[in-house]
Amino acid sequence: MKNILFTILMTLIVLSSSLNVASVYANNPTGNIDIINATSPNGRVGQTLTVGFTLQNKGPATSVNFSSTALTGPQGATIPISNIVFTNPTNIEVGTPTVPTTKAITFTVNVPSNAVFGNYNGIITVTDVNTPSTTATLPYTVSVTQGVGIQIVDLSNRDLTVLGLRTLQRGELNDRHSFKIKNGETTPLTVSFNVPTAQYTDNDGDIVDIRFTPSNPTIQANSEVTVQVTFDVPEDQELKRYTGTMTASTQNNQFSDTLEMTFDVVEDICSDGVVGNALSIDVQDPDNNDKFKPGETVDITVNVDNNGDQDYDVTVEAFLLDESGDELESEDGGTENLDENDDFDFEFSLNIPSDPNDVDDGDILTLFIKAFDDDNENEQCIVDSVDLKIELEDDDVELESATLTPAAAICGETVGTVVKVKNIGGDDQDDVFITVKNAVLNIREVTERFTLKEFKDDEDAKATKRLEFVVPPTTKEGSYPIDVEVTYGSGETVSDTVFLAVGQCSKETPSEEVPTEEPTNDGNEEETTPTETPSEEDNNEVSGSTTFLPTSRLFGNGASTAFWVIADIVLIVLALYFIILIFKKRRD
Repeated sequence: MKNILFTILMTLIVLSSSLNVASVYANNPTGNIDIINATSPNGRVGQTLTVGFTLQNKGPATSVNFSSTALTGPQGATIPISNIVFTNPTNIEVGTPTVPTTKAITFTVNVPSNAVFGNYNGIITVTDVNTPSTTATLPYTVSVTQGVGIQIVDLSNRDLTVLGLRTLQRGELNDRHSFKIKNGETTPLTVSFNVPTAQYTDNDGDIVDIRFTPSNPTIQANSEVTVQVTFDVPEDQELKRYTGTMTASTQNNQFSDTLEMTFDVVEDICSDGVVGNALSIDVQDPDNNDKFKPGETVDITVNVDNNGDQDYDVTVEAFLLDESGDELESEDGGTENLDENDDFDFEFSLNIPSDPNDVDDGDILTLFIKAFDDDNENEQCIVDSVDLKIELEDDDVELESATLTPAAAICGETVGTVVKVKNIGGDDQDDVFITVKNAVLNIREVTERFTLKEFKDDEDAKATKRLEFVVPPTTKEGSYPIDVEVTYGSGETVSDTVFLAVGQCSKETPSEEVPTEEPTNDGNEEETTPTETPSEEDNNEVSGSTTFLPTSRLFGNGASTAFWVIADIVLIVLALYFIILIFKKRRD
């Protein structure tokens, strides 16, 4: 009996040993490939985690495939195989048992949005493509945490996606911008910053150097750190807009966040760069990306705040630059004394150039507004800017000016109207005509139809026309509006009004009636000159009368007022001469 029991016991021991050996063998490689040193990343739901490990080759394998079991977690939760992504096949160099080759391998695990918090375990398998029986396995773990990773926020703890930076000057060293990084995880994290330097490099290889202080901050769990950004701009950096995205990330890119940094490098606007923090500026009008036409007036409203502890004489200036950084226009917005904690709205205007050599359809112009201490610009100077888009309409004609020559006239005088027009649209205008009119004076003059080429054709897009009219003989003294209207396109019009001053059109002096020579009619129109009948008392004193005609009828339609005065004097002298002759005959 004892022998039987001993035999059974020994059999159980042998079987147990065999099972243990089999178990160990199942977790070891079956050939010359092996995988070791799996990382154990952690992250939050909805995040993509990167797992890394090392592949070893001690034999002739040249290509392998990877796979993983589903990850099992707390309470029976799983991360399915479809969420685990490998790069297959993967090439590897041939090795030997004494000199194995190694290769770092990574794959990703997409954590479901409904994943339960906790650890998830799985097994990686590597298989030789050419010899499928050659395999190796490696367990690994990923953790789904309740944290929120890292987040870039502003100094008021609001989510920050774009750094509030608009302009940098050539040669400027700007360290006025900061942000925070918050660690929402339950463990400390070390953060590094990656800046795409190519995005901040000009065509000559000059680079805007962007630095962060601290450069690799370690942030405690559920804590934050403030990071200062420094921009160092070379003296000869190309004048243009630079845009890039900085990435802040933890080790193995487990957690990351991004920050866009866009700025214009411009010529020196502030004499010593942007300096001081007492003044702040807000361009209220125009808005960024507002659309304007060539020649249009830009109304500017700028609010300047004095946040300092003393008063300043603040001056505001505006500069309009093209995409190459060349200045097109500038305007002084005035100077105001601002007490501490006071603000002021500066209102002024600036014109968009109308020269096609300066602007064209689709151009982006930048309006820079500079506010500075008028006494010490090197201590307080701030700049803000907005982009303005140039957009041409298909049919658009501008009435540049309308003038009357002369601006003051009398009855019968010829007045010239000089009108300058310009096509500021994208299409040719083939049926343009100009009308000059006034209903009271019964004036309506129209040009022949003419063509204006499209805006970019410059000189062929402009025209100057002269229209003439004659002041009617019965016009009363006064000021008369003369309407000038330009018609183009499909009946669109643009108009202006100029004023004609009409002087006294006739005079009369009691005298002996003396025959006067009627003015010669030029054949264009019939005209009559009004005369007054002398009173009976006048007839008793003077046997004749003299009628005074407008000088325009005595000397022609284009006679000036000076001729009219001379004519009056001559007629008065003649009248006196005849009166003297009459009285002399009576005495004789």
